[in-house]
Amino acid sequence: MVRREIEIDDSTNRLLTDLALEYDGDLNLALAGLLHTREAMEDFVDQTENAAGERLRSYRNRSESEFREGRVVSWDDLKRRNGL
Repeated sequence: MVRREIEIDDSTNRLLTDLALEYDGDLNLALAGLLHTREAMEDFVDQTENAAGERLRSYRNRSESEFREGRVVSWDDLKRRNGL
């Protein structure tokens, strides 16, 4: 085990305390669970990018091209043009 001292703001402290309730109030377990969940999410994203990377790049490139050519507009521009 490693012992660390950290400083967090009040908002983060409230979030961590709320999360700890799911771990019987144990802040150590809550923080460990959060970090392991983040790691699992990063692994999932990596696997998804590897499996669909070429297709995702194709979507991105097509979208960027359509914006450059003026065939699509941002949501903010659409609202502004239509007085929304």
